[in-house]
Amino acid sequence: MKKQFSNIASIFVTLSVLGCSGYLDEKPSSGLTIPAKVQEFRNLLDNMGVMNITNPLPQLSADEYFIKDEKIYDALNTLTEKNAYLWNRDVYGGELNFQGWNVPYSAIFYVNNVLSGLDKIKDDVADRQEWNAVYGSAFFYRAYAYFDLVRNFCEVYNESTADSSPGLPLKLDPGIDKLEQRSSLKDTYGRIISDLHSASTFLSETGRPVTHLNRPSKPAVFALFARLYLDMRHYELAEAYADSTLAIYNALIDYKAVDTESANPFMNLTSETLFYTTQANVYGFTTFPGLNNLQATIDTNLIKLYEPDDLRFSIFYTERSPGEFYIKKGYSTGYPFTGLATDEIFLIKAECAVRNGKVAEGIAVLNYLLENRYDTSFEPIVVTDREDALHTVLLERRKELVWRALRWQDLKRLNREGHNLSIERRLNGKRYILPPNDPKYVFPIPDDEIALSGIRQNER
Repeated sequence: MKKQFSNIASIFVTLSVLGCSGYLDEKPSSGLTIPAKVQEFRNLLDNMGVMNITNPLPQLSADEYFIKDEKIYDALNTLTEKNAYLWNRDVYGGELNFQGWNVPYSAIFYVNNVLSGLDKIKDDVADRQEWNAVYGSAFFYRAYAYFDLVRNFCEVYNESTADSSPGLPLKLDPGIDKLEQRSSLKDTYGRIISDLHSASTFLSETGRPVTHLNRPSKPAVFALFARLYLDMRHYELAEAYADSTLAIYNALIDYKAVDTESANPFMNLTSETLFYTTQANVYGFTTFPGLNNLQATIDTNLIKLYEPDDLRFSIFYTERSPGEFYIKKGYSTGYPFTGLATDEIFLIKAECAVRNGKVAEGIAVLNYLLENRYDTSFEPIVVTDREDALHTVLLERRKELVWRALRWQDLKRLNREGHNLSIERRLNGKRYILPPNDPKYVFPIPDDEIALSGIRQNER
């Protein structure tokens, strides 16, 4: 009798039956015809419901919002929302098929089949440029999926312990009958870096796509490198890749031209977007932005950070009742935007320049961003002390990148740097505190995956 497939292995078949866009729709059975043309492989990678989705847990667990009373908390739809909000040891409460784990591994399975198929036809293709584009895109998608997994289900990268810290199961071949145990954290990051280098090799030097921002591009590769190395705390490399990104594409939206009264001030394809992904389409009561979100109230301490002439305040938030603010829709008209955008890259450049001893350069980059975020009364920031400059940049990072599922990883990273940041919830008169570097910053692997594959669970 064959060993039972793990979730990782069985997802692709399930999604095929459920009607993924592209080639598989036509024959969703065990007798599927294998794609044989470059465009057919491109169609697989264009399935945004698999390839452009990220984990909702970092948004649920971060300190950008609060639930104001027990009645609202009790009315939440799922135990996952409730448990993630209070950082409970058991996050899923019996929920199966968790999208934050299953969908990235579905993307990885797609990629492995695409790479294998493209290798088989590489000597027979007429359009080598298109073959290269799809081949390079596949490596990017796999890197993006593994990075989303590693930053949520593994601890912060530490050079001295990465060899012994648990990473992810690394699935690199197209088969579905082989169970992989967890690699080391060093090997996991090594795989992501290798895939990004491969993506950079095969994707062309042309700039950001005008359309199809669900597809990778050269600046998106460099931007993901910058985000990756920032999280690894390799600040020189992060700065270098931020520079490489901005050398190709550096557009910023002038917020003075944005309608501050609109409930939907941006469109999906903004001029700042480098690569478009959104949070998994679940847990809408707590994470879905817009005027109908009555459950998630923006953290009061976050609201207090904005100055009167900061246009982000009125563009990002709306006051539904006195003193209670809710998030508007951002760089996505649906679930929260979690992709790559130039504003994040400018902030990475600014932070890393300061950390690397170039204070004046870092503050100049920050001022360039803020000129596009404040009204006409903006006066450039003047800071010469390195620690003050770093504090200023990190403050602007928190104010700019709201509701993009980046705050959770920032807390993990900054606490490893010694910032000693605790976060707190209050519910029904009780305080819940998550101290710095707590094991609960690493989410548990879903129970059904553990049961099927037997991989090592995270300690919480």
